[in-house]
Amino acid sequence: MKAINAPVQHLLKPLAILTFLALTLVACISNQANSSSDASNILVEISKGPCYGSCPVYKMTIYRSGQALYEGQSFTERQGEHVKKISPGQLSKLRDLCDAANIWDMPDAFRSQYPDLPTVTITYFESDRSKSVMGKEGRPKAIMDIEKELDDIAESGAWVPKTADTKENKQSSGAIQNEIIVQLMEGVDGNIWVNQYAKHNMQLIKRLSPRSFYWLVKFDTKGISSEAMIEQVRQDAYVVSAEFNRTVESRN
Repeated sequence: MKAINAPVQHLLKPLAILTFLALTLVACISNQANSSSDASNILVEISKGPCYGSCPVYKMTIYRSGQALYEGQSFTERQGEHVKKISPGQLSKLRDLCDAANIWDMPDAFRSQYPDLPTVTITYFESDRSKSVMGKEGRPKAIMDIEKELDDIAESGAWVPKTADTKENKQSSGAIQNEIIVQLMEGVDGNIWVNQYAKHNMQLIKRLSPRSFYWLVKFDTKGISSEAMIEQVRQDAYVVSAEFNRTVESRN
C-alpha cells in the first residue's frame, strides 16, 4: 500500500480533494474553538437558565477571533457543543455594543419580580478581567441590546458539532506537519496574505481550485512548532478555517 500526499501532487484526484475538505471542515472549526479556549481570548459570554416552562437553556461563548462555541443543555434545537465562525460585521457590532454598554459600572445583578422568567447572565471579558451582569426583566437597554445580538447569533445557522482533535487522532490521520490548508475570507488574496508569515518562511503552494477560497501553504518548522503555527493562523482575522494537509492511502 503506497502513501501519497493529497492534494499537493495528484491533480487527477479532484473528488478526493473535495471529500477531504468536507470531512475536515468540522474538525477545523472545532480546533479553532479549542485553541481559543483561554479566557483572555473571550469577548463575551451569555448563559440562559431554566424557567417554569420550556425556555432554552444554553451557554454561548464568542471569542475575539470570531469563533463561537454553543453549549445546548435543554429545550434547544442543538444539544451539546457546537461551533461556528461569525462574520466580521457581527463581531464588530458585538464589540461596539460591549464597549458602549459601560458594563464595568453596572451592578452585578438586577432584582426581578417574576421568578418564573429565566435568569440571563452576560459576561464581558477584557484583558485579565471580566464582569458579569445577571438578571431577568428590568435590565438596562445596553445589556438587552447585547443579548439581542447574541440571540441572533445563537439562532442563526451554520453551527456544526464540535469534535475532538487529539494528538493520537492527528498522528493516525496522517497530518503533514508543515503544510496547512487555509480557507481565507472572500476577497482576500492568498498571495498577499501569506507575506505576513514570511519570518516562518511560509510559502503559497497553490490555490486548490480557481474559484475556491482554499489555499495550500507550507512553512518551516525549525523556528515554530506545527501546533503553534496552525494556532496562530487560526487566530488570523482573515482566516475562516485552517487544517493540516494530510496523506491518503491509494487503494490499488
